[in-house]
Amino acid sequence: MRALGLCIDIPGNKKPTLRVVVLEDSLPPDQVPITADMRMVDFFEIVATGADLAEQLKEVSHAITGRVESLMPDIVVVRRADWSPRPSNLDAPRFRLLFEGAVVAASRSLVQKTTIRTGKECGTVYGKAKADLDADAETLSTKKVLVQAAAAAMSGLVADRV
Repeated sequence: MRALGLCIDIPGNKKPTLRVVVLEDSLPPDQVPITADMRMVDFFEIVATGADLAEQLKEVSHAITGRVESLMPDIVVVRRADWSPRPSNLDAPRFRLLFEGAVVAASRSLVQKTTIRTGKECGTVYGKAKADLDADAETLSTKKVLVQAAAAAMSGLVADRV
C-alpha cells in the first residue's frame, strides 16, 4: 500500500510550506505493517509563494492535487496542529488551519481514504504515544522537518488499510 503523509508548516516570516512524505509497504491490505515493513518512496515540499493568502491557498491546493493524481496513493493523512494548552491570537495557527483545510479538500476529492489527525491521534491509531511514533518516523525520514509528515503516513499505513 502507498500512503501520503502531509503536514503544513508556517515558519516565522517565511512562506507556508506543505511537507509531503510518500511511504509504502508490500504487504497485502489485510496485514498490518510494522516500521521495518515501511519504506520512504519520495518526499517533497510545496512552498506557497503567492502575494496574498487566497493565492497561496490556491497554489498549495492546485499543487497537491497534481501530485496526488500522479502518485496515486491508497491513503492520505494530513497531520493537523495539536491542541494548544494556551489560547492564541496569533495568525500562524489560523493560517495553518486554512492550509490544512485546502489540502484535505483537494486530497479527498481524489482519494476517498483521506484523513486528518492530530499528532496524538496519529500515535493512538498507530498503537504508540505521539513521541514514540515520531521517533519511529525519524528512522524513515531523511530530514528532521519531514518527521511529522512521515508519522502521518505511518499512521495511515497502519490504521487505514481496509
